[in-house]
Amino acid sequence: MEKVLTINENFDRSLSFDRLMIKSCLVEPAALKIQSQYGVCTVEPKVMAMLQVLAERPQETWTRAELIERIWPQSDGGDESLTRLAYLLRKAFAD
Repeated sequence: MEKVLTINENFDRSLSFDRLMIKSCLVEPAALKIQSQYGVCTVEPKVMAMLQVLAERPQETWTRAELIERIWPQSDGGDESLTRLAYLLRKAFAD
C-alpha cells in the first residue's frame, strides 16, 4: 500500500510518501532518488527536503526566507546553501 504525499516539518529519510510523479520523473524520497528517461539520480537529503517543501505548495511562490526556515529550521542555512540546493535539484530533473 502506497502512502500519500505528506510534507513533514523536518525532512525525515523514512517515508513520508512512497513515490511521487513530477512530469515524467519518478521521485522516491526514502531512497533519495529521482528517475527520469535519462537514468536515476541520487540526491542529497537536503535536496530531497527542498523538493518536499516545494511539493507542499505546487505552482506557488516561496520566498527565500520561507525556504530557508523550512529546510534548516534549527541551523544556519543561508542564501548560498539554498542556491546550491536549487542548482542540484534542477540538475537532477534535467539529467
